Amino acid sequence: MEILRLRNNPILPIITMVCASIIFFLNLLYLGNMMQVCLGAFLFLVGILNLVNPIAVLTDTELQLRNAIGMTLKRYRYKEETVEIREGKLFIGGKKLRFAGWMLRRAEWEALLDHMREVAEDGNAYRHLVD
Repeated sequence: MEILRLRNNPILPIITMVCASIIFFLNLLYLGNMMQVCLGAFLFLVGILNLVNPIAVLTDTELQLRNAIGMTLKRYRYKEETVEIREGKLFIGGKKLRFAGWMLRRAEWEALLDHMREVAEDGNAYRHLVD
């Protein structure tokens, strides 16, 4: 079951779409290279996908990192491994998650850290008894 979706800060996709629109229309109006017109259209599509699709999805048992298309690239099973939060950075199983804080919506990042703090307090306390 899905608990939380981490989405892009809307500023980056909007800037991408504005630049893509400028590339597209300037090359279309002034009979630029057709390759550059296609590049502008492609960048606009990438901006829309970054605006709509989440970067990560938190479920009951794992954190899934996704690309702009929505495909899951990496899974972190945080219920099975140790969870640590050091200096505002998230570590699952000793591996640092590769998130740039400025790319995410701040409220969603804080909600993820709060959830992971609860998991770390509940789960990590008993993990040494299992090992």
